[in-house]
Amino acid sequence: MASVLVDQLLLVTLVFIHIYIYDSFRDNCQVDVIYTDFSKDFDRVDHNHLMLTLDSIRIGEPLLSWFHSYITNRIQWVTVDFTSSDHFIPSTGVQQGAVLSPLLFALFVNSAHSVLQHSKLVIFSDDIKIFFRIKSISDCHLLQNDLQRLVAWGESLRLALNITKCSVMTFCRINTVIEHVYSINNTTLTTCNNYVNDLGFTLIRNLCPNMHIQIICCKALKLLGSINRVSTDFHLITPLKTLFCSLVRPILEYGSVLWDPSTASARSMIERVQRKFLRQAAYKLKIVCPPHDYTPIQRLFSLEILADRRHSANLSFLSNLLSSKIDSPESLSRVSFNVLSRRTRSSVPFHIPFSSSNYYLISPIIRLVRIANTDPSFSL
Repeated sequence: MASVLVDQLLLVTLVFIHIYIYDSFRDNCQVDVIYTDFSKDFDRVDHNHLMLTLDSIRIGEPLLSWFHSYITNRIQWVTVDFTSSDHFIPSTGVQQGAVLSPLLFALFVNSAHSVLQHSKLVIFSDDIKIFFRIKSISDCHLLQNDLQRLVAWGESLRLALNITKCSVMTFCRINTVIEHVYSINNTTLTTCNNYVNDLGFTLIRNLCPNMHIQIICCKALKLLGSINRVSTDFHLITPLKTLFCSLVRPILEYGSVLWDPSTASARSMIERVQRKFLRQAAYKLKIVCPPHDYTPIQRLFSLEILADRRHSANLSFLSNLLSSKIDSPESLSRVSFNVLSRRTRSSVPFHIPFSSSNYYLISPIIRLVRIANTDPSFSL
């Protein structure tokens, strides 16, 4: 359950950025995104400031005292080659790997929203991105000023940016790109010209998902080859299916709400991975299938077509958004219901805004409501 909530939060974060970028595309603007990385972020959380933060968000007793005892007065020491240092009590840091640590760090850095004056900011765990719509070089200067405010804010909390891991990516669909050199403390940030890896998603300038799909298919095929080599003596359906569904299929479905392809070639590329697994499984289990027909073995393994699973994931995300199971006011505000002033033959539940270009129609929320409009089984 915890991993599901984390995945949903990650999707909400990236969907918000995608909506912002697609809106800028529609207005023939570019979006500059600055990816930041803090050095030893979890180890530098100041205990006193964290307790003040928890108190400021109205966490009362006895929970506040419990957090204080959980965070502070932890005795630590260092051991090297059976030699231990003196015991000491650190004044900073939260436990690495603890369940509460990401939550405490998120609360600790949540005040970053208040320091920016122009640009947008999203936070997922220790990943902080600031971005702004660029219409002229003056907008680049505004984004640079906000970056400097973010750096000063981090220094006030004893959080130092790892400049070598910070980078800039420009998303656009225009020929004339406004280029600007962003810097931190007079050190120029690395510019990603072709693509950037954002929380496991490969994003290129125009947000076309083809490169990401190629990468995940290659990764899934490599893993499938490894599974095929170690399972030569498997002669039962259950272990083969378990390996595929737990190791390979998640690679092909991670965050599909963002990149679900609209072209037949991309859908076929993804489906080819599952068909290869079915072909290998049929050979291991000595199941005779018609040439190029995977339906019998697919039914035997009770595996859905991957496109159908992505379709269900899209509708599930939209349903959770509408029922407030996913808390994202920015995304929800983009859903327009189709309110009819008179009886018509059209009975679709959502209104699709007019767009003069096709690429805006693949914006995450617009694509989801289009799918819902064409699926009779979807109900509000």
